Amino acid sequence: MSPLPNTRVVPADWSRHHARAAAGGMNGRCRIYDPTTETTGWDDATESRTLERGLPVYADACRIQALVDVRTEVQADEEVGRRRYLVQLLFDAPPLEKGWVLVPYGCTNDPQLEGAELVIDDIQLGTERFTRDIACTHKLT
Repeated sequence: MSPLPNTRVVPADWSRHHARAAAGGMNGRCRIYDPTTETTGWDDATESRTLERGLPVYADACRIQALVDVRTEVQADEEVGRRRYLVQLLFDAPPLEKGWVLVPYGCTNDPQLEGAELVIDDIQLGTERFTRDIACTHKLT
């Protein structure tokens, strides 16, 4: 309830109004792909699998921050490391789904992050937000 009649404590466009300021902290870019649009093939010259991802559902600014230290687990008698990241996208990013793949680029502060495949495992929702926040996992090799 507002302290004054006909007023709101938080204006209806509060998030959208502040979204531009939050976007100013996004120093990287990323593409997000829906894996159901991928096609695979085989390259005889390199004797390796090929992957065509299809068109990205998002290709714009982002901010990527590690959430936790590397966690290791054993898979098929081999240790595999994983790291979780918070990724902030522009306020008006399209609807996303768990399992989609995010590929960073234009990461001038940490270029070794470029090309990593981060898998979306949580889409964070809220009534007030300045960015679209998602959590992703990177399987380290």
